[in-house]
Amino acid sequence: MDGPPPLNPDPEAPHPQVAALKAELDAVRRREAEFRANMVQEFLDRGERNTYLHTLRQERAALIARGQEASADLEYLVRKLEAEGERRAALEAQLGRLWNSWSWRLTAPLRALMRLPAGGAGAGAAQGGVEGGVFTYYLHTSPFRVYRGDAFTLRGWAFPQDGRRVTAIRAVVDGRSFVGRHGLEEPEVIARYGAQPANPLPGFEVRFETPPGRHLLSLEAQLEGGEWRWIVRTSIWCEPGPMTSGDANARWSESTSTLGDRSAYKKVWDLQAQDPDVASLAVAGHMDEAKLELTARGFIDTLRETVGLGPHDVVLEIGCGIGRVGKPLSRECLHWFGADISGGMLAHAAGRLGDRPNTTLVELATVGLQEFPRDAFDLVYCTIVFMHLLEWDRYRYVEEAFRVLRPGGRCYFDNFPLDSEHGWKVFTACAQYPVDRRPAHISMASTREELGIYLRKAGFEEVCVRDLPNQLIAATGRKPG
Repeated sequence: MDGPPPLNPDPEAPHPQVAALKAELDAVRRREAEFRANMVQEFLDRGERNTYLHTLRQERAALIARGQEASADLEYLVRKLEAEGERRAALEAQLGRLWNSWSWRLTAPLRALMRLPAGGAGAGAAQGGVEGGVFTYYLHTSPFRVYRGDAFTLRGWAFPQDGRRVTAIRAVVDGRSFVGRHGLEEPEVIARYGAQPANPLPGFEVRFETPPGRHLLSLEAQLEGGEWRWIVRTSIWCEPGPMTSGDANARWSESTSTLGDRSAYKKVWDLQAQDPDVASLAVAGHMDEAKLELTARGFIDTLRETVGLGPHDVVLEIGCGIGRVGKPLSRECLHWFGADISGGMLAHAAGRLGDRPNTTLVELATVGLQEFPRDAFDLVYCTIVFMHLLEWDRYRYVEEAFRVLRPGGRCYFDNFPLDSEHGWKVFTACAQYPVDRRPAHISMASTREELGIYLRKAGFEEVCVRDLPNQLIAATGRKPG
């Protein structure tokens, strides 16, 4: 047969039309992902203004409530003053009648004989008192009020302007002394006034009794050398009323202990972020940049194997810290958003991500993702964070992840398990801390059942809890749709 034989088409070769359709579909997916990323950015821009207005409204409402409370107290004190004035007038009238009576006049010589001589040891001697000092101070719980309970706790911070060290704090009510606690953390003092070498922990609290009636309250500090100086003095009026159920609940709330700063995440992690090396140690356990990159890429491989990772994904990390994972992951997705409750940690992250245009850092106001719109992200993940959260806050972030994920979006959450050899070792090591010295960010384990319950209760499908090679457990799921 003349001529070359006919060529059979390669069955593995893609048809040109199919390849064109795939490219068009890929472009559509990219445009849709870009739209969602831009939507999040616009929401964040509006949210900054809305959050500011919301804060102003909250402050205005609080001021109105305080003004109403102060007006009610003032009205009550005016009525008390009027009643005392009437009582004084009645007593003066009664005394006038007594002085004008014949019995008073006839007994005058007898009273003169019985009167003790004036003077004597100690008579008229000036009583020694505490002198005032010049302090910079602030009271979180104001003493200028009508006291309804039988005791009150005054909280605040103070340091003398002459730079001397405060060694003790007390409240003196009509001569009775109530010693309080001092040396408590007040980060805003350093932020506003700078470091106070003599008083690095200027916070205090002191509880004192408030019996009925008018009293003189003196808040005093003992300075190095042993001398006491008063910080503020004021008259207080105590008028306990009948205990209602609301009063009982308020007193119960005041009397119960708290978990300290465990849930004060912003305060705790901003303190950890004051130094870049400390920040790296706090979030990753080391400071070596090469090791940070290596562990981040190992986690990205875990994400790819468990929930998938694509070039058109709009991704959100909860608790991004210094941007350890975000820096390399942003090269493999359309846009990476890093959220953290610590502005200090985000400042370090901004330095690491400065050359990445497809990254956005967002400071969270509190626990939750209220800064983000619903149905926006393809993937939400949270790694090496749950161990520092209380259980209620863990579930809150899972709930919020469900809200901000688009239908079909994926989630990932991990922690170390209590029932593994490594987890039990961490648990027993943390148990060695004295009860009153446990760090607020101390690591706490999860169980497989716990993580699975969180995701199922939040509404996720295809929930899976698996063991990871790095001695963690991870819970993954998909939003229906």
